[in-house]
Amino acid sequence: MQILQYVLIPCFAISFERDEGERLIGSPPFPDQENPDNVISVFINNVIDPDNPFGTSDAVRILLLQFSSLLVEQASHHIHDAANKYV
Repeated sequence: MQILQYVLIPCFAISFERDEGERLIGSPPFPDQENPDNVISVFINNVIDPDNPFGTSDAVRILLLQFSSLLVEQASHHIHDAANKYV
């Protein structure tokens, strides 16, 4: 839990501030495809569990939501293709 709070979230935030987010994420945005080299794809497909949203403690869920919010704010094009209105 502390790794997420004190290392991952701050590192990602600073990387996005320095315009290094694309390099950190690992690949160009292809939101409709799973990609093991793309941090956001791995996070969405392997960490977030919509079938069991209460499978972790409240503190961990809050941190995961904070991290998710950062990704949506700074790298939404990796999550959803705004040009594709049918998905």
